[in-house]
Amino acid sequence: MTHARWRTHTLTFWHYQCAGWGFVAVAQCMRVYFVHGWRGDLELSIALQVAAAFLFTSLLRLWYRTIRYQTFPLAAIVGLIAAGSSAVSVVWWGAFLLLQHSLFGAEALNDALIPLNIITVFAYTFPKHLIWSTLYFGIKVWQDWIEEREHAARAAAEAQRAQFHMLRYKLNPEFFFSTLRRIHQLMETDAASAKAMVTSLAECLRYSLVTKNGGSVPLSIELDAVRQYLSLEQEL
Repeated sequence: MTHARWRTHTLTFWHYQCAGWGFVAVAQCMRVYFVHGWRGDLELSIALQVAAAFLFTSLLRLWYRTIRYQTFPLAAIVGLIAAGSSAVSVVWWGAFLLLQHSLFGAEALNDALIPLNIITVFAYTFPKHLIWSTLYFGIKVWQDWIEEREHAARAAAEAQRAQFHMLRYKLNPEFFFSTLRRIHQLMETDAASAKAMVTSLAECLRYSLVTKNGGSVPLSIELDAVRQYLSLEQEL
């Protein structure tokens, strides 16, 4: 549980966002380097394109956060993901045109407006934004599942602790007297069993003393107290 809590409470959206787009930027720059060698203008263009994608998907997240996906059917979620990815791709394409014009001049802008090149750019960038949106909701569902599991585990632990407290309260004078009487009887016929009951009774009393002020104890001690109590119950 501790490891799951570390994942959900330490890794935020911005961790995933920076790591994801940082990886995309490095991968694309490496690809350009191996194909064209070092080209400062191309590397700068890629860096600015990824920065634009980082910004626009961060803004898209603001809309995604308003969606209560738990109440939407899967088909509606798929439609919203497709719509959001398309919208970001269109906005990113506008930024791409500005970058092309600023870095490479009007000729590069004219080339970018050729219909075949427009289709190529969309075919290149839309899947990235679609993957980003899918990962966003996927990680969101995963984090919510982890939190629900932790909540259920905490509730189970509290219920178990309540049972242990009930066990402690069962160590009343009547139970204590019955146990001592049974020990006295066994001392005449079965000294080993009497000794085992004394040990179990001592462990139960020790547990009761440790927890009487609401202090927390390891689960192993609590389980051992349960076993000792049940062994006494069997002898009575």
